[in-house]
Amino acid sequence: ANVKHWLAASKTGAAIWGALTDAIASSAELSATITAMNIEVNKLFAWFVIPKAIRDLEIGYVEKYFRAILAEAMYDGIVAGYLNGDGKVAPIGILRQIGTVGQDGTHTAKTVAETLTGFSPLQMAPVLTALSNDGKRAVGNLTLIARPTDVYQYVNPALYGDSISGGFISKSFLPIEVIEEPNMPSGKAVITMPGYYTMGFSGVKVAEYRETKAMEDADLFIAKVYGNGRAEDDAAAYVFDPTKLVPYVPMLETVTPASETDESESEGGGEG
Repeated sequence: ANVKHWLAASKTGAAIWGALTDAIASSAELSATITAMNIEVNKLFAWFVIPKAIRDLEIGYVEKYFRAILAEAMYDGIVAGYLNGDGKVAPIGILRQIGTVGQDGTHTAKTVAETLTGFSPLQMAPVLTALSNDGKRAVGNLTLIARPTDVYQYVNPALYGDSISGGFISKSFLPIEVIEEPNMPSGKAVITMPGYYTMGFSGVKVAEYRETKAMEDADLFIAKVYGNGRAEDDAAAYVFDPTKLVPYVPMLETVTPASETDESESEGGGEG
């Protein structure tokens, strides 16, 4: 969580084959480009006030409730940073560009693709090409993150279809884990791969202040965590508009068998 510098590297070149007696050829030389970025540790925090009477009367479940909503707020803050952190006083979210920063110091939002309409190999080709970083890495399991309402209205109808034998099956040729996330903005969704985003945090600490709100006969609780995060590169996440997805409609092929009349005429013609 106390990382100050972030190193990103990319390589060019490849190993080559040769005979046992061949000299080491210069064409097998590898080169690497290393980029250093300064990373400032940011702070995520939330607080609440609890009346002293609740604690004096030992109403324990109420205090547990306050602590639970504090923990939930911290969790939501971490998720919000992962998704749409501005990169200035928060992590660089996967919805934002790593290398493009506006005049206000915040990272620019990624362009939202509006061409993804389904999950067939042809429809997913631009997505996989982008995630592969133009062919520099293989694409494995995928994760699709969208707002719950967008999952229900657009993702599920396009991703799942009727099975001939009954029930529903996934219409994607690759494994896709769908995550419903309320912190995702409506009308935006992302397809990404596990392992290409790194976040580092110190442990969450909750400080209690009994006298700060003494005149209000209340206690103050503040939760804090220090950390930051960013994706390996912009290609690690594909941002798209889920409302453009087209519901899957099963295609049925009707075969009309030859009629008995046609068969009789065929047999009669043979005898003649």
